[in-house]
Amino acid sequence: MTISFSGLASGIDTSSWIEALTSIKQVGVTSLQSKQNSINAEKAAVNKIQSLFSDVQTALDAITDSKFGNSADLFNRKGVNYEDAQNFTASITSEAAEGTYNIFVKQLATATVAKSSDGVSKRISESTSLSDLGVTSGSLTLWTGSEKYDIQIDKNDTIAEFNEKLANEGISAALSVNEDGSLTFAGTDDNSVALNSATDTSNFLTKLGLTRKQDTVSGPYYYETDKKFYAMGLNTKLVQTDESNVYANSGSLNAGTLTINRTGFEITENTTLGDLINAINASETAKVKASWDDAEGKLILTSTEVGGKYIDVKEGTTNFSSLFNIGAPDTQTLGQNALINIGGRATEEGIVGGTNIVSYSNTVTSDVSGISGLTINLLKESETVNGKLVAEKLSVETDTADLEYAIADFVDKYNTLISEANSYTSASGALHTDSTLKSLISKVKSTLNSQINNEGTYKLLSQIGISTAGAGASLTANTELLSLDARKLHEAVSNNSDDVKKLLLGNNSEYTNGVFTRLNNLMFDSMSSKGFFATRNDLYSKQVSRYDNLISTAKTRVSNYKSSLENKFASMEKLIATMQSSYTKMYSMLGMGTSSSLYY
Repeated sequence: MTISFSGLASGIDTSSWIEALTSIKQVGVTSLQSKQNSINAEKAAVNKIQSLFSDVQTALDAITDSKFGNSADLFNRKGVNYEDAQNFTASITSEAAEGTYNIFVKQLATATVAKSSDGVSKRISESTSLSDLGVTSGSLTLWTGSEKYDIQIDKNDTIAEFNEKLANEGISAALSVNEDGSLTFAGTDDNSVALNSATDTSNFLTKLGLTRKQDTVSGPYYYETDKKFYAMGLNTKLVQTDESNVYANSGSLNAGTLTINRTGFEITENTTLGDLINAINASETAKVKASWDDAEGKLILTSTEVGGKYIDVKEGTTNFSSLFNIGAPDTQTLGQNALINIGGRATEEGIVGGTNIVSYSNTVTSDVSGISGLTINLLKESETVNGKLVAEKLSVETDTADLEYAIADFVDKYNTLISEANSYTSASGALHTDSTLKSLISKVKSTLNSQINNEGTYKLLSQIGISTAGAGASLTANTELLSLDARKLHEAVSNNSDDVKKLLLGNNSEYTNGVFTRLNNLMFDSMSSKGFFATRNDLYSKQVSRYDNLISTAKTRVSNYKSSLENKFASMEKLIATMQSSYTKMYSMLGMGTSSSLYY
């Protein structure tokens, strides 16, 4: 760092002189920067207007894209009205024909259920494990008479092993299996027993459904289940050994494959009933849900699709179907098809007229109902009042809401554009000298207000409720901004949407001669790679770059000029200091005192 002291020899404030002289040169740099700032302000203003042009074009696209048809066509959009309906919902596509229909839901579709015709499993025995009954490991509190015991339940123990543990602990109580598969827990010496405390962690009591009972007023308390248990549970392995066979017909299941609705499932030596049920329920292609009815010892398959279709169960390489007694038509409760009537009327004798429809599903599509573009989702059956079914109405109507909203959105976006453009091109605006932009905005306004020659009813936007302030408007009204008569627009699009479409999009096959189509084309051209905004931004970029170079060069000149002044003043100070030193020496040699006497 260089440290300088201003005018030490001369006494002149040379730093101030240098700054003052440099500031004169700096005026040129400031002038260039001011011009560049002005260009940047114009560029920002043009970019803002370009953004507003884009907003207007997007609003126009929402309307002019109707020429592509289908879901983009706001002029041909339909709505479905079933506000008072409780028995169904409905949806439509643009192909739906207008009309009003009476809907009678005579019958809902239901799912097919396949259930084992006979019990699959034997009743439980003392060799049944607690885990097969759903019991979990944990602690259990037990009282016999006044003696309290805290025991640990092991879910893998059989009932016989559980009783053996109690006996080894000196507990005179046992869990016994009755002939019908129910359970009794009682004292072995006619003592009352009590089970369960708040600190127990096993579900022994609740899972088995043991209820405390007393045969006589003075008799001992004991526990018994109302439920009859089967040997097979979710944790039971499907492939059983002869010694531990749980199947009711004493058969044994072969490991292998079976198919349900053409979806294969594999049973290995380690597959449990729960594993198979989980695999079936996880499959989307099997189209069934499986469950185990432990109250009856039966397997249940319920179709995930409604309608009168059987569940197709094939054994494959196992004897699953025969062992589980499931799959044959007589083991299935066939689902029913949905029955509806469209367009009929209810009488005491039944529904007269209309079309009776049978559907495998509660979703009645157009190919089933015969009504193009309409889908009816059935929820519940129709009510019967005084012996007659009550119809609910469904109407397919022209829906103009989206079109009206899109037009209103365009008006808002257009007014914002014109307001901002007028502000920027006014006498005090950043673009007040931009004649090209003014001409572009003028074309936008004239295009919007032009008359369209077509064979339709409407030739001007004002005829459908879109207008600028006209005759009778206040003197302060802005005649360049649009106003929207929502009622007039609604009447036009509701009663004569085709002619509104001709006015806005055009009446030729290419849709090129409509007001909004022409305006959209103008917007597109102005925003293209060779349009106004791209050309103007390219010019601004070149001008800003040019001024960057000019400012850089000017700053270099000012810096060099300042350095030159600093060098010259430094040389002057050095010369004066040398002269002062010489005078001091000369006066000292002549004995005339210091050089300061020179100034007296």
